[in-house]
Parts: sequence; structure tokens; C-alpha cells
Amino acid sequence: LVWRLSKARGGIPREILALRKPELTWLGWLLIVGGFLIGIYVVMTAVVAIFQIDIEQYLPGPDGESPATGSAGAMKEAMFDLANEPLLFWLAFPAIVIGAPLIEELRFRGYLFSTLATSRAGLSGATLITTSLWSLLHITEPWFSIGMIFIIGLVLSALLIRFGSIWITMACHTAWNGANMLAVFVALRP
Repeated sequence: LVWRLSKARGGIPREILALRKPELTWLGWLLIVGGFLIGIYVVMTAVVAIFQIDIEQYLPGPDGESPATGSAGAMKEAMFDLANEPLLFWLAFPAIVIGAPLIEELRFRGYLFSTLATSRAGLSGATLITTSLWSLLHITEPWFSIGMIFIIGLVLSALLIRFGSIWITMACHTAWNGANMLAVFVALRP
């Protein structure tokens, strides 16, 4: 759909969706994606410490159940359930780790971002609007998670602006989803 929308009125989808291959070595990719993950975890740790958030309310119980009904959010509760069924977990893994970032990045930081960036909103407005909408997509999550998603969205938009390539935001988003899914899976293994 975003490819078709990008072609409307004579647009070139590869340009509109920022599908340019970034000129990075494998070390550059590693530094960007690794730096993104480390940076977000540092920010998350700081937010938890500053606001004295009880992180236990977001973690699964010993049997993989949510600590309190709905406290972890719909997505995390679904991941807890999946992690308790290894076959289902590994079947869902590609959709959550590759599919979701691909679709979300093309929709929000691809088509919508480029459309807004060339409007009166400019780069700052495009960043705030797309990040806000992307965060609201995760409305079933607790406020702490939505706040972290907002921060991640700001960082992903900054990476898009800096490198001009959505491939970088997709790689970082994929790494984030993968790291979180694997953390839940490992935490629930006896």
C-alpha cells in the first residue's frame, strides 16, 4: 500500500520511502545498531531509576503469567504466552522481529514521515507527529512502555534524518524487537 501511495502523482517510491542503501561497512552497521540498543537500555535504566518505577510489574511471574492483569500490556502478555509454548514462539518470532518493523517503518518513518517532512510540518513536525502516532499504535501497553516507545521513535527518526535510509531504522527496530523477545523467552526458561 505504501509503495502504491508513493507512486501517486508521479512519486518515486525508493526516494519517498528512503530505501537508499546506506554507505556503511559491517562495522558501521554494528556500531549503529549496537549503539542504538545500548543507548535505549541506558535511557530505560535511567528513566526507571529517576521515576522510581517498579520494573517487577512489567516482568512475567515464575510460570510466565503476567504479574497482575494487564499490568504488562497486551503485547508483553502475548509474548509471555508465546514464550511458554516454544513452537508457537519460534513461529511468531519472524513476524514480530521482521514483519512488524518492516511494516511499521515503511508506514511511519517511510511514507508518512516523507510526506510530512516536505509539508509545512518540516523535519521536526514530521518527527513529532510520526513518533506520536507510532506510540499510540501501542496504546494497549502501560504508560512506561508507551513513553519508551516514544523515545525510541525519536531516536529512529533522528537516525533516518542523519543517514537518509530507512534500512537503518528497520535494522534498529528489528534488533530491538528481537532482543526483547529473546529476553522474555530466556527469562521463562527453567
